[in-house]
Amino acid sequence: MIPEVKPLSAHDIIRIWELGHDMHHIERALLILSASSGSTQNKLASLPVGKRDALLLDIRSKIFGDRMNCFATCPECGDKIQFTLSARSLIVKSPDKPYDIPHELSSDGLSLIFRLPDSTDQLAVLSSDNIETARLLIIKRCLLKVINDGTPIATEDVQENAINLLCSGILELDPGSELLLDVTCASCGNNWQALFDIVTFFWSEISAEARRLLLEVHNLASAYGWSEAEILSMSALRRRYYLEMIG
Repeated sequence: MIPEVKPLSAHDIIRIWELGHDMHHIERALLILSASSGSTQNKLASLPVGKRDALLLDIRSKIFGDRMNCFATCPECGDKIQFTLSARSLIVKSPDKPYDIPHELSSDGLSLIFRLPDSTDQLAVLSSDNIETARLLIIKRCLLKVINDGTPIATEDVQENAINLLCSGILELDPGSELLLDVTCASCGNNWQALFDIVTFFWSEISAEARRLLLEVHNLASAYGWSEAEILSMSALRRRYYLEMIG
Protein backbone atom coordinates (compact mmCIF):
# COMPACT_ATOMS: atom_id res chain seq x y z
CA MET A 1 0.00 0.00 0.00
CA ILE A 2 1.35 3.44 -0.96
CA PRO A 3 1.43 5.69 2.14
CA GLU A 4 -0.04 9.19 2.31
CA VAL A 5 2.55 11.93 2.74
CA LYS A 6 2.34 15.37 4.33
CA PRO A 7 4.58 18.45 4.32
CA LEU A 8 7.53 18.51 6.69
CA SER A 9 7.55 21.05 9.51
CA ALA A 10 10.53 23.27 10.28
CA HIS A 11 11.37 20.96 13.18
CA ASP A 12 11.13 17.91 10.89
CA ILE A 13 13.52 19.46 8.37
CA ILE A 14 16.20 20.21 10.96
CA ARG A 15 15.83 16.77 12.56
CA ILE A 16 16.07 15.00 9.17
CA TRP A 17 19.11 17.07 8.20
CA GLU A 18 20.82 16.22 11.50
CA LEU A 19 20.02 12.49 11.46
CA GLY A 20 20.81 12.10 7.76
CA HIS A 21 24.04 14.07 7.77
CA ASP A 22 26.28 10.99 7.52
CA MET A 23 23.83 8.70 5.71
CA HIS A 24 23.91 7.47 2.14
CA HIS A 25 21.36 9.24 -0.07
CA ILE A 26 19.16 6.10 -0.27
CA GLU A 27 18.93 6.02 3.53
CA ARG A 28 18.15 9.75 3.47
CA ALA A 29 15.26 9.10 1.10
CA LEU A 30 13.76 6.58 3.53
CA LEU A 31 14.33 8.96 6.44
CA ILE A 32 12.42 11.75 4.65
CA LEU A 33 9.58 9.42 3.69
CA SER A 34 9.28 8.04 7.20
CA ALA A 35 9.05 11.53 8.71
CA SER A 36 6.44 12.57 6.16
CA SER A 37 4.27 9.43 6.18
CA GLY A 38 4.69 7.96 9.66
CA SER A 39 5.58 4.58 8.15
CA THR A 40 8.70 2.73 9.24
CA GLN A 41 11.83 2.92 7.10
CA ASN A 42 11.86 -0.89 6.78
CA LYS A 43 8.37 -0.86 5.31
CA LEU A 44 9.15 2.03 2.98
CA ALA A 45 12.30 0.28 1.74
CA SER A 46 10.12 -2.27 -0.10
CA LEU A 47 8.51 0.40 -2.29
CA PRO A 48 9.62 0.22 -5.94
CA VAL A 49 12.17 2.91 -6.75
CA GLY A 50 9.82 4.87 -9.01
CA LYS A 51 6.99 4.89 -6.48
CA ARG A 52 9.40 5.97 -3.74
CA ASP A 53 10.72 8.82 -5.88
CA ALA A 54 7.18 9.90 -6.83
CA LEU A 55 6.41 10.29 -3.12
CA LEU A 56 9.58 12.34 -2.66
CA LEU A 57 8.54 14.61 -5.53
CA ASP A 58 5.13 15.02 -3.91
CA ILE A 59 6.65 15.90 -0.51
CA ARG A 60 9.11 18.27 -2.13
CA SER A 61 6.34 20.16 -3.96
CA LYS A 62 4.34 20.42 -0.73
CA ILE A 63 7.29 22.13 1.00
CA PHE A 64 9.05 24.18 -1.68
CA GLY A 65 6.42 24.45 -4.41
CA ASP A 66 6.26 22.99 -7.89
CA ARG A 67 9.13 24.93 -9.49
CA MET A 68 12.61 23.41 -9.39
CA ASN A 69 15.71 25.32 -10.47
CA CYS A 70 18.12 22.83 -12.05
CA PHE A 71 21.64 22.90 -13.44
CA ALA A 72 23.52 20.64 -15.84
CA THR A 73 26.94 20.57 -17.46
CA CYS A 74 27.10 20.08 -21.20
CA PRO A 75 29.16 16.92 -21.92
CA GLU A 76 30.26 18.42 -25.24
CA CYS A 77 31.49 21.94 -24.41
CA GLY A 78 31.42 21.96 -20.60
CA ASP A 79 29.12 24.98 -20.28
CA LYS A 80 26.78 25.21 -17.27
CA ILE A 81 23.10 25.15 -18.20
CA GLN A 82 20.30 26.44 -15.99
CA PHE A 83 16.69 25.36 -16.50
CA THR A 84 13.48 24.94 -14.52
CA LEU A 85 11.33 21.87 -14.03
CA SER A 86 7.89 21.19 -12.64
CA ALA A 87 8.11 18.72 -9.76
CA ARG A 88 4.62 17.38 -10.38
CA SER A 89 5.25 16.89 -14.10
CA LEU A 90 7.95 14.36 -13.14
CA ILE A 91 5.53 12.22 -11.13
CA VAL A 92 4.94 9.32 -13.50
CA LYS A 93 1.76 7.29 -13.02
CA SER A 94 2.45 3.56 -12.81
CA PRO A 95 0.09 0.86 -14.14
CA ASP A 96 -2.63 -0.04 -11.68
CA LYS A 97 -1.09 -3.35 -10.64
CA PRO A 98 0.12 -4.66 -7.26
CA TYR A 99 3.81 -3.93 -6.87
CA ASP A 100 4.61 -6.28 -3.98
CA ILE A 101 4.07 -9.55 -5.86
CA PRO A 102 6.21 -11.30 -8.51
CA HIS A 103 5.51 -10.31 -12.11
CA GLU A 104 5.69 -12.48 -15.22
CA LEU A 105 6.78 -11.45 -18.70
CA SER A 106 7.13 -13.57 -21.85
CA SER A 107 8.55 -12.94 -25.33
CA ASP A 108 9.81 -15.23 -28.12
CA GLY A 109 9.92 -18.35 -25.96
CA LEU A 110 11.54 -16.54 -23.07
CA SER A 111 9.61 -16.29 -19.80
CA LEU A 112 10.68 -14.30 -16.75
CA ILE A 113 9.37 -14.05 -13.21
CA PHE A 114 10.73 -10.99 -11.47
CA ARG A 115 10.10 -8.32 -8.87
CA LEU A 116 10.64 -4.58 -9.07
CA PRO A 117 13.89 -3.11 -7.68
CA ASP A 118 13.53 -1.24 -4.41
CA SER A 119 15.68 0.62 -1.90
CA THR A 120 16.98 -2.61 -0.35
CA ASP A 121 18.46 -3.55 -3.72
CA GLN A 122 20.10 -0.15 -4.12
CA LEU A 123 21.59 -0.40 -0.63
CA ALA A 124 22.81 -3.94 -1.35
CA VAL A 125 25.01 -2.78 -4.24
CA LEU A 126 26.74 0.06 -2.39
CA SER A 127 29.84 -2.07 -1.79
CA SER A 128 30.10 -3.14 -5.45
CA ASP A 129 33.45 -2.43 -7.10
CA ASN A 130 31.98 -0.99 -10.30
CA ILE A 131 28.75 -0.26 -12.15
CA GLU A 132 28.72 -3.58 -14.00
CA THR A 133 29.05 -5.57 -10.77
CA ALA A 134 26.23 -3.54 -9.24
CA ARG A 135 24.09 -4.08 -12.36
CA LEU A 136 24.56 -7.85 -12.25
CA LEU A 137 23.75 -7.96 -8.54
CA ILE A 138 20.50 -6.05 -9.06
CA ILE A 139 19.57 -8.47 -11.85
CA LYS A 140 20.35 -11.48 -9.67
CA ARG A 141 18.26 -10.10 -6.80
CA CYS A 142 15.23 -9.13 -8.93
CA LEU A 143 15.16 -11.94 -11.50
CA LEU A 144 13.44 -14.81 -9.71
CA LYS A 145 13.02 -17.37 -12.51
CA VAL A 146 14.01 -17.70 -16.17
CA ILE A 147 12.63 -20.25 -18.64
CA ASN A 148 13.86 -20.38 -22.23
CA ASP A 149 11.83 -22.60 -24.59
CA GLY A 150 10.62 -24.63 -21.61
CA THR A 151 14.06 -25.05 -20.06
CA PRO A 152 14.83 -23.37 -16.72
CA ILE A 153 18.01 -21.26 -16.71
CA ALA A 154 20.04 -20.21 -13.68
CA THR A 155 19.79 -16.46 -13.17
CA GLU A 156 23.58 -16.09 -13.26
CA ASP A 157 23.61 -17.68 -16.73
CA VAL A 158 21.03 -15.47 -18.41
CA GLN A 159 21.88 -13.86 -21.73
CA GLU A 160 21.54 -10.22 -22.74
CA ASN A 161 18.12 -10.82 -24.33
CA ALA A 162 16.73 -11.88 -20.94
CA ILE A 163 18.31 -8.85 -19.27
CA ASN A 164 16.82 -6.54 -21.90
CA LEU A 165 13.40 -8.11 -21.41
CA LEU A 166 13.74 -7.69 -17.64
CA CYS A 167 14.65 -4.01 -18.00
CA SER A 168 11.70 -3.35 -20.30
CA GLY A 169 9.37 -5.08 -17.85
CA ILE A 170 10.66 -3.02 -14.93
CA LEU A 171 10.26 0.26 -16.84
CA GLU A 172 6.75 -0.70 -17.95
CA LEU A 173 5.59 -1.46 -14.41
CA ASP A 174 7.61 1.24 -12.65
CA PRO A 175 8.28 3.95 -15.27
CA GLY A 176 9.34 6.51 -12.67
CA SER A 177 12.37 4.42 -11.73
CA GLU A 178 14.38 6.17 -14.45
CA LEU A 179 13.68 9.86 -15.06
CA LEU A 180 15.55 11.04 -18.15
CA LEU A 181 15.50 14.72 -19.10
CA ASP A 182 16.00 16.01 -22.64
CA VAL A 183 18.57 18.82 -22.35
CA THR A 184 19.89 21.18 -25.01
CA CYS A 185 23.00 23.32 -24.64
CA ALA A 186 22.35 26.90 -25.77
CA SER A 187 26.07 27.44 -26.42
CA CYS A 188 26.92 24.54 -28.74
CA GLY A 189 23.50 23.08 -29.59
CA ASN A 190 24.34 19.67 -28.16
CA ASN A 191 21.32 17.52 -27.20
CA TRP A 192 21.51 14.76 -24.62
CA GLN A 193 19.54 12.98 -21.93
CA ALA A 194 20.39 13.62 -18.29
CA LEU A 195 19.30 11.35 -15.45
CA PHE A 196 17.35 13.27 -12.80
CA ASP A 197 17.81 12.08 -9.21
CA ILE A 198 15.16 13.54 -6.90
CA VAL A 199 16.88 12.08 -3.83
CA THR A 200 20.09 14.10 -4.14
CA PHE A 201 18.24 17.16 -5.46
CA PHE A 202 15.75 17.16 -2.56
CA TRP A 203 18.49 16.55 0.00
CA SER A 204 20.45 19.58 -1.17
CA GLU A 205 17.32 21.68 -0.68
CA ILE A 206 16.67 20.22 2.78
CA SER A 207 20.28 20.94 3.78
CA ALA A 208 20.02 24.56 2.63
CA GLU A 209 16.65 25.00 4.36
CA ALA A 210 17.92 23.49 7.62
CA ARG A 211 20.88 25.89 7.68
CA ARG A 212 18.58 28.82 6.94
CA LEU A 213 16.24 27.79 9.77
CA LEU A 214 19.12 27.43 12.21
CA LEU A 215 20.27 30.94 11.35
CA GLU A 216 16.75 32.21 12.07
CA VAL A 217 16.79 30.37 15.41
CA HIS A 218 20.17 31.91 16.26
CA ASN A 219 19.03 35.45 15.45
CA LEU A 220 15.67 35.21 17.22
CA ALA A 221 17.09 33.41 20.25
CA SER A 222 19.81 36.05 20.56
CA ALA A 223 17.26 38.87 20.34
CA TYR A 224 14.38 37.49 22.42
CA GLY A 225 15.80 34.59 24.43
CA TRP A 226 13.30 32.10 23.01
CA SER A 227 14.15 28.41 22.80
CA GLU A 228 14.70 26.56 19.54
CA ALA A 229 11.44 24.65 20.01
CA GLU A 230 9.49 27.88 20.55
CA ILE A 231 10.95 29.50 17.46
CA LEU A 232 10.45 26.50 15.18
CA SER A 233 6.84 26.12 16.34
CA MET A 234 6.08 29.58 14.88
CA SER A 235 4.83 29.95 11.32
CA ALA A 236 7.34 31.08 8.71
CA LEU A 237 5.40 34.35 8.43
CA ARG A 238 5.75 35.14 12.15
CA ARG A 239 9.44 34.34 12.16
CA ARG A 240 9.96 36.61 9.16
CA TYR A 241 8.22 39.56 10.82
CA TYR A 242 10.21 39.13 14.03
CA LEU A 243 13.43 39.01 11.99
CA GLU A 244 12.42 42.20 10.19
CA MET A 245 11.84 43.95 13.53
CA ILE A 246 15.30 43.13 14.80
CA GLY A 247 16.83 44.17 11.49
